Amino acid sequence: MSLYVRFRRHAVWLAILLTLASWSYAAIWAANSSVLIGFYAGRYVTWTLGFLGLALGIAGFTYRFSPTAGRVDRSYAMGAAGLLLFQSSIVFEDLHGWLSSRSGSIPAAAVVALIAAAILVLTYRVSDASSIRMVFAVLALVLVAVPALEIVKTVLDPGVDSIPLQTPPPTIDAAESSGDVFVVVLDAYGRSDVLERQFGFDNTPFESALADLGVFVLRGVKSNYAYTEVSVTSLLDARYTAVGHDDDPSLFALRDIYAGDNALFGALDAADYQIHFFDNAWTFTQCGPIVDHCYSTVLNEIDHVLAQRTPLPYLIDSLRIDPWTRESVAQLREAASLAEAPSDRKRFVFVHALIPHAPFQLDESCEEYWNPRLDGYGFEGESPADSGVRRKAYVAQLRCTNSLILELIAAIPRDAIVFVTADHGPRPIGVGEAPSTGTATDEILARFGTFTAYRFPEECEAIPHEVSLIEAAAGLFGCLGIPVTDEPARTPVQPARYFRWELVDGGVEVTDITSSVAPAR
Repeated sequence: MSLYVRFRRHAVWLAILLTLASWSYAAIWAANSSVLIGFYAGRYVTWTLGFLGLALGIAGFTYRFSPTAGRVDRSYAMGAAGLLLFQSSIVFEDLHGWLSSRSGSIPAAAVVALIAAAILVLTYRVSDASSIRMVFAVLALVLVAVPALEIVKTVLDPGVDSIPLQTPPPTIDAAESSGDVFVVVLDAYGRSDVLERQFGFDNTPFESALADLGVFVLRGVKSNYAYTEVSVTSLLDARYTAVGHDDDPSLFALRDIYAGDNALFGALDAADYQIHFFDNAWTFTQCGPIVDHCYSTVLNEIDHVLAQRTPLPYLIDSLRIDPWTRESVAQLREAASLAEAPSDRKRFVFVHALIPHAPFQLDESCEEYWNPRLDGYGFEGESPADSGVRRKAYVAQLRCTNSLILELIAAIPRDAIVFVTADHGPRPIGVGEAPSTGTATDEILARFGTFTAYRFPEECEAIPHEVSLIEAAAGLFGCLGIPVTDEPARTPVQPARYFRWELVDGGVEVTDITSSVAPAR
C-alpha cells in the first residue's frame, strides 16, 4: 500500500472522528440557540478536541489488540462507535428509566448493557468491510450538518435589528456625594405574601434581619415580566424593553443591554465608577466592554448540558450540580469579600445570582446535593406522592439565599447604595399561557410578586410599596441622579404594565396581560 493511500485513509478517518467529536456541542447549541445565545468558540474547540482524543484512545487500544487484517479500519470504526455511545449516554439513561418502569432496574440495566455491547460487537465484526468508512462518514454528516447550518445562519444573521439604545448622560447629579453602588438580582424570589400563600413559608425573620442592617423591604412590588431576559434588561434601563411592538429588541440586543449597554452602567461609567460584573454560568450573561472587572465561571450552562450526555456525571458526582447554582453561591460570597476590600475608586457592583430558582440543589446551609426527584425547573410535575418535595426544596434553597444576602449586605459599607431585587417571583404551578379573563389568579400574582429591597442615603426619596419593578428601578435611578428616558409608550411614569413573554418559532412573542396582574392582592 502506497504512502499516499495510507495517508488518505488516516485523513478520512480523522475527518470523520473530528466531525463526530463536534456533534454534541453543535447539536445542543443549535437546538437551544434562541436561549443559549453565545456560541463560545473556545469551549466548542475544547470539547471537540477532548472527544477526539477519547476516540483516538479507543482506536489505539483496539489497534493494539486487533488481528492484522483490516485493523486500521476496525480500530477507527471502534473509536467512532465508542465516541457515539459516549455522547449518547443520556439516551441510554432514558431507555433504562423507561424499561425500569416495566421490568425493574436490574433487568433494565442488563438490557441497556446488551444493546451497547451489541453495537460495539457489530461494529467490530463489519468494520473490515470497505464500505465502513462511507457509513460513518454519512452518519457524521447527517448528525452535524443540520446544527452546523443553524449555527452559520445565526452567526451570519443574529437579528440585531433592534430599537436604538439610548446614550447615557455624561454625568449624573448624585455621583459626587454617593459611595459604592451594589445592585443584586436574585432569580424567582417571591414576595413575602407569595411565599406565605404558595409555600407556607414565613420570611419575616429575614426581613427583620435586613431591617437591622438598614435595608427597607417593599411589600407590593410586581415584576413587569415573568421572564428573566426582559425583566433584568428593563431593570437596567428603567424602561419597557419589550411591549409587543415590531421594533422590540432581539435576544441578541437584550444580551447586549444585559452586558452593559444600558443606562445604569453607562451613567456610572461616565461618572468614573469602577464597574464589577459578576458573570454567571447562564449563557445569557456575558460581560461587555464597559465592564472593568469581570468575574466569570469555569463551567457554564452548555458545558453542564453537554456533560449530562456522557457517563461523566456517573464518575464525577459533582457534575450533577448545575453550574449556575454553584456559581451563584460562590459569586455572592466573592462579592461580599469585594465589598470589604478597600478601593481608591467608587465601585458599581452588579451580581445576578440564579437562586433560589430551580434546579433545587442547595440545602438551607448552602451545601450541595443532587436528587433526581428534583430535576426540572418548576413545580407543575409534582405528584401527590411527592408530598410537596419540590416546594420544600425551594424553601431550603431560599433559606440558603437569605443567609448569603445577609452576609453580603453586612459586608457592604453603610454609605453605599444597595438595591436587591428578584427578576420575578417563583412559578408555583406554571404561568405559561396568557389568562383568558381579566381576573387575577394566585398563580399569576405569585409569578409576578417580586422580592425587592433597598438601602439609600437619607437625601434620596423613598420608593413606595405598591409599585412595579420598573418603577422601583426608576427610584434607584432617581437616587443616583440618572434621568429616566421618556420613550413613546415605554416611559415608566405611565401606569405600570405587565407582560407575558415566550419564545415562538425562534422569535419572541409579547402579550400584555396588565388587566390580569394589576389588581393588588
